[in-house]
Amino acid sequence: MVLFWGVIGYAVGHRRLSSRDYVFKALVPFFALIALGLLGVMGHDFFSVVKDFWYFTLPITCTATGWILAEGWGMDALLPHIVGFGVCASMMVLVKAALLGLGGTAGTMDAMQWRMALASGDLASIWGILAALGLLGAGGGSRKTRRLLKVAILACLVSVIIPDSRTNLLILFSALFLVFIPDYLGKRIRLYWITMAVAGVSILVVLSMGGGDPHTTIGRYQNILWEQFSFSFQDSTEANTKYRAFEALAAVNTYLSGSWLNYLFGYGFGHLIDLGMIMVLGFKGQEQEYQFIPILHNGYLFVLVKTGFIGLVIYLGFLGRSLAHFVKCRRARLRQAFWAKMGISIILAMALATLVVAGPFNKGGLFSSLMLLGMSMRFCFGDHPRPALSGRSAKAGVQFR
Repeated sequence: MVLFWGVIGYAVGHRRLSSRDYVFKALVPFFALIALGLLGVMGHDFFSVVKDFWYFTLPITCTATGWILAEGWGMDALLPHIVGFGVCASMMVLVKAALLGLGGTAGTMDAMQWRMALASGDLASIWGILAALGLLGAGGGSRKTRRLLKVAILACLVSVIIPDSRTNLLILFSALFLVFIPDYLGKRIRLYWITMAVAGVSILVVLSMGGGDPHTTIGRYQNILWEQFSFSFQDSTEANTKYRAFEALAAVNTYLSGSWLNYLFGYGFGHLIDLGMIMVLGFKGQEQEYQFIPILHNGYLFVLVKTGFIGLVIYLGFLGRSLAHFVKCRRARLRQAFWAKMGISIILAMALATLVVAGPFNKGGLFSSLMLLGMSMRFCFGDHPRPALSGRSAKAGVQFR
């Protein structure tokens, strides 16, 4: 994080980042959230205040750093580096999985233990897949280059599937099926969206059943909604099994326990959520007992408790406004089209990740995504020719799919 601030300080000092840049205006909502959070710090533990302040500055530092690093790069020239970074992140997952298999450990693990052993993989693998698809869609490169890109896609795809991270798989499917694939369907697009709607409703019906065995792969997917939106817990064992839903209910109770000022402006940085019981939390070997927690898996409720209803509206406004701007850039069909689709995919990923892993407020899970968001903003709305964000769209130019 010190490195990110160093890059930003250098850029400001050398006039490569100013308040006139799109990225600064785009990130104003996070400055507003920080201001709201600082209003209520009185009486809170100093260390907890600093931690919350750090969580809320992550989107600013990472996105601004991505904007700065994109300077001087051609839109096409940066993509091979994203592919390379994605492959490196994927190889770390694949090597770890291979070591577990060769050591004979994998055969003794259930689905939950396997998931914990491999963590969740890396979203950089997903962005590597999309960047490789962009290069293949551009139609350039030698036969050898195109073959290597296909191998890179395969490696990244396997590294997303093997850890069995439901969040990462949903992000990948959202990017592919909602953003990238529709570009190639032409007149069949209406039938495609009808099919996707039917499939989506069917999946939601299956997921709403719940009650699956959390130690099996199928059971983990059956329990996706059950883990997030349960409202009754018989004992501490069930609370642990549905921990995301349990802590979300505790956050709602915390939020509703205050005055109308807390409803509007939140409780401020450093405020802790009361779980109502002492629970053993943490990764295996690092477990600790907690009754009060500083952050939630549900980032929307995290923002609500810390900065109130106004803060939540501000954050949702950021997501909606950013999505609308990228969609408008995409429809202009300029050479920025690929980066607009990347931006749309990242905003969708942020919206989903905020629900399950705190999104941009996660202490490290979205670094690469936020930096790519800054790069996408630079290529779509920075120094390059770009469509206007109001009025009629620019005329069609060369499309980089």
